[in-house]
Amino acid sequence: MFLGLATSDDVRKVEHERWPTTPIDTVMTRARDLQPLSPDDALTIALERFGDAAVLPVVRDGSLVGLLDRDAVANYIRMRDLFTTGR
Repeated sequence: MFLGLATSDDVRKVEHERWPTTPIDTVMTRARDLQPLSPDDALTIALERFGDAAVLPVVRDGSLVGLLDRDAVANYIRMRDLFTTGR
């Protein structure tokens, strides 16, 4: 069962001195507060859902099956455009 997601942005919010005593569940974003994607969703749906989220979970039947990273998608689109337009 997918409970939540902790990103590097979440970890950066915790003072380094508190890392050894800070449980992940206190910094992670709960699954109920995320906008999960289905593996069958179109990429356009993901692009609409990113908003401020750096990462979106891909969930099937309540289980995490993948992650979609906003920066990776943006870099892919830039590279594709570069190679298809020559700019």
